Amino acid sequence: MRQSYLKINIDTTITIIQPLLIACLNGTYLLRFFDVVTNRISCGILIDSVQILTELTQVYTERAPTFDYSTGSKPTLFPGDLIMKNPKKIIRIKYENRHQAVSVRCIKDFSLYDVTEEGGKKETYLQGICLSKKDTRTFKVSSIEWVEIINL
Repeated sequence: MRQSYLKINIDTTITIIQPLLIACLNGTYLLRFFDVVTNRISCGILIDSVQILTELTQVYTERAPTFDYSTGSKPTLFPGDLIMKNPKKIIRIKYENRHQAVSVRCIKDFSLYDVTEEGGKKETYLQGICLSKKDTRTFKVSSIEWVEIINL
């Protein structure tokens, strides 16, 4: 089964969803879906209130790291490089925190900054608005497994 995504407009908010179920309740059609941007399952949205903009075959336009397997498995594009190239976009990251918990987050209005930690080691951090938590969050770039530029 092919995964399909829809770029939709709900109450003037454009997002990307993966439809899960369409149900009929007393003549009213409801849509249950996974919202890729907020990383949540939404249920009970009236289909009449959703404006479908386009169908997408993939959620992202670009992803890092990328590998050129003909030259071995060395990355040709690193997460930090892709973040710096796209400061006005919404990005989706897979991140491992200091407790080894892995999560996927969508970030907007972000910036990168460097911090010199104890022992003189320089680390780069990503700070931006996490759309799952609806608050500002900070992520160590070296702990980001991959970055995707969301297709919005």
